[in-house]
Amino acid sequence: CISYLTIESKEDIPSEFHVPIGSRLFGCDLCQEVCPFNQKAPHATEPEFVLREPAPLPALEELFRWTQDDYRRHLNHSSVRRASLPMLQRNARIVLSNLTAKSELSRPQV
Repeated sequence: CISYLTIESKEDIPSEFHVPIGSRLFGCDLCQEVCPFNQKAPHATEPEFVLREPAPLPALEELFRWTQDDYRRHLNHSSVRRASLPMLQRNARIVLSNLTAKSELSRPQV
């Protein structure tokens, strides 16, 4: 489960899961999107549960320069704070590696 690996797990993420993580820095929710029960669920009306636009995250490289104060300031009132700064930085390393590998694969071969 990508959500578990990127949000809950404090351990290193095993390398066999790096490629499936793709560009997901935090969470996945694919299971929620394809669940047949969720397709019929009414939209929330309680303000705390109404869907809102995600807060913009910084460039991945910027996450490596963040201090704990930056982390708190940028992610105040965000569910992204469920992952600690070291966890987000771990995830960012994986995403950057995946994006680099993908761009290498998409380059014309000579």
